[in-house]
Amino acid sequence: MKIEFRALLASASGVSGIVGNRIHWDESPQATPYPRIVLHGISRTALHTMRGTVNLKTRRIQVDVYTLSAQSTQQLADAVEAVLDGYSGVNFQGIFLENIRDGREKGSNEAERPYFAQLDFTVNFHQP
Repeated sequence: MKIEFRALLASASGVSGIVGNRIHWDESPQATPYPRIVLHGISRTALHTMRGTVNLKTRRIQVDVYTLSAQSTQQLADAVEAVLDGYSGVNFQGIFLENIRDGREKGSNEAERPYFAQLDFTVNFHQP
């Protein structure tokens, strides 16, 4: 699921046109330039019936976008939302935006403090 989710974002020209290939799971490599996206798996659940577990899973994924301006952060967050919210296809049965938070990282160097948006998605997918 992680490979497919990242590939979905990376294949969207509205996203890749801003971040290139700087989309990472869990953390960015040190010195990765802005803008960039970091993906986090927050939680996951399995569906059950009286016969046992079914192969449809639900996962909450947090998509963190970072840029050096509030306007660029909003543009990137909008691009991510446009790709993911309501998407279904291949192994994904539905991806839905649940929440957005935004702000600015703390630090002493004003020019290098990135702006961020955190988008939470519920992802329903088939796991073989």
